[in-house]
Amino acid sequence: MLTRSQKKLKQSAVQSSALRTSVVQSLEVQEETCAICCDALHHDALHQIKTLHSGPNWKHRFHDNCIDEWYLACIETKKTPCCPLCPGTEFPDDYVPSSTTYIRQYAFKMFNSITSSPVIAPYIGIMVCMNGNWLFKMTNLNLYGSHDDLEYNMPYYHEFTLWRIKDKILDMNKTIYDKFGDPNETWTNTFSYLFNSKYKYPKLKIMNTCYTIPPKCVSFGEMDMSAIDDSSTLRDIYVDYHTQLEKMKIDPSTDSQTLEHIHNISTETSWISEDHRFITGYSNPENPKVIRSGYFPWAWIAIHLEYEYEKPK
Repeated sequence: MLTRSQKKLKQSAVQSSALRTSVVQSLEVQEETCAICCDALHHDALHQIKTLHSGPNWKHRFHDNCIDEWYLACIETKKTPCCPLCPGTEFPDDYVPSSTTYIRQYAFKMFNSITSSPVIAPYIGIMVCMNGNWLFKMTNLNLYGSHDDLEYNMPYYHEFTLWRIKDKILDMNKTIYDKFGDPNETWTNTFSYLFNSKYKYPKLKIMNTCYTIPPKCVSFGEMDMSAIDDSSTLRDIYVDYHTQLEKMKIDPSTDSQTLEHIHNISTETSWISEDHRFITGYSNPENPKVIRSGYFPWAWIAIHLEYEYEKPK
């Protein structure tokens, strides 16, 4: 038979055990609660669970839309994105919002990294095509009118339009004709510009403009350029292009070869140069072994050309 003191000790042990169980259960509940919205973590049509980082016996998990909103709010307020539960832990450098609602905002973030750079570097690549075939790529098209423009108007580079790109390409008609000619040219065509045109070489006209994915794709059915017109700026083109590219990354219907091409032009890589320097950059789409140090992910458009001959007079 237990004495009074033994009964108190036993009662105290039971209460302590119950308290420990309650604390453990409370912690278990807490682990299954999103720390941002305080709702329970569960998978359904509206919510997916994303683990931001973890340790051997713990995970910091959130609803994907909650943590994406948190991340983008940090970006918009120009704060370093950190874990809501441990502010000293930054988001991974390659973090990409998984909710498609926020992908366009992620593309804006990529563009903002370009505008915040102290140097204006090209970020729109151009594939020049004719007769359905790829001719050459351009990554250094000068959109300025002169060297003076280049010196004094660099802040306005992002405001150049698609029309400016097209106009510059059309001005290259002599260069393109001298280098590539026209396999479909007839004697009638030749006489039309030799004797009736003051330029003495055929003009070019643009048949189609579309987004493309290097290395040498001249069109890409999955990418829609309908939101872009001649008045769209380089900023508009870049954000729209990378919004679609990020959506294709998470689209299960995107084939493996396309994903490889997307990875080559949008994922930062690193390598050791021949002189033993550590270099980071983005793959050259024509030669994946060559790294462009200090460049940004590019947006690529294909411009399909055709020669335009004057009618004989």
